[in-house]
Amino acid sequence: MLTWPATARPCWLPWKKSPPRITPPWAAVALAWLARQPTVATPLAGARNPVQLTELLPFLTLRLGGDEIALLDQASAQASDVDR
Repeated sequence: MLTWPATARPCWLPWKKSPPRITPPWAAVALAWLARQPTVATPLAGARNPVQLTELLPFLTLRLGGDEIALLDQASAQASDVDR
């Protein structure tokens, strides 16, 4: 289950009440979601220091559930609409 960091400010995410809590770092969640996209062969991310690398690596074993993927897909679609 994902858990949300206390410092996060999800202003555009699709949750009506309180958002889910994210335990893995957001970078790992983003890469895990990206790796499941049919148009992405390999997600690439760069780390400039060991702390950033530590935040990225959990994506290798992170398995997002169907509900979590659906919420992230919805959030991504909303963010894409804002960019247009």
